[in-house]
Amino acid sequence: MNMVRLSPQSIALIQLLLDAFIKSAIILSVAGLVAGSLRRASAASRHLVWSLAMASLLALPVLSVALPSWRIAALPSLSTVASVDNGSREPAGSGAIAAAQAPDHGQEPEAGSLARRPP
Repeated sequence: MNMVRLSPQSIALIQLLLDAFIKSAIILSVAGLVAGSLRRASAASRHLVWSLAMASLLALPVLSVALPSWRIAALPSLSTVASVDNGSREPAGSGAIAAAQAPDHGQEPEAGSLARRPP
């Protein structure tokens, strides 16, 4: 798998789409739970819940741009993940596997291993 450096515009677009996907999944999940709890209520009540959910989904892209975004500290930022790539052409983790399989006879690990850190 070749890692490609992403432009800042691409990173911003991916973050915006991922943000919208997560928020829309939350909106639809909440609407489903509310509609499920209104099982014995009138059809108009359930229709109102789903209508509000769909209106929220339509307003979501505009509100995502206009309002501050959510940042979860537990998740890495896409820009930091993209900047970690130092241009190597080998799959992620293959250097660690090669270093783990190399016999330890006082030799240096292979050039692509994780032992070598960029300055």
